[in-house]
Amino acid sequence: MGAIIEDGRTALNFSKDWQVQQTGAIKPGEPLGIRFDPDRLPVLRDQKGPVQVWDIEVFVKFHPTGELHSGSVMEDLRDPPGHGLVYSKIAGEFDIVIPPGVTGMELWFRNYSLLASADYWDSRYGQNYWFAVPSSAPTPPGSSALLS
Repeated sequence: MGAIIEDGRTALNFSKDWQVQQTGAIKPGEPLGIRFDPDRLPVLRDQKGPVQVWDIEVFVKFHPTGELHSGSVMEDLRDPPGHGLVYSKIAGEFDIVIPPGVTGMELWFRNYSLLASADYWDSRYGQNYWFAVPSSAPTPPGSSALLS
């Protein structure tokens, strides 16, 4: 996997030693980078001739809205660059902007191949990875406690 995101952006890094590192605060309206070490799901690495036909994708579900997004956490290396055949894959990044009005998000990952009928998952054994999204609205003075 490439280096942990350390450029000041908010990020989640899922490393091959099964650790999850969060850098920065997850906030509505702000971008979030998700990086995933492919050694966490090393089973499917199929190719057809010289072409890589596998991928690892992330699913991001926001709560309470139920909004669901997905995309690859791998970067395709192509020959010729930009539009050729995928000859290799390396760890990439999935970027998403946190929608307004959400209070939490859950993530899970799927390794699949276009040639295999099996999928492999990283989902904390079906529990998924959960992260709180604190409100970006300031709390009005005196509203945090009721006075009697």
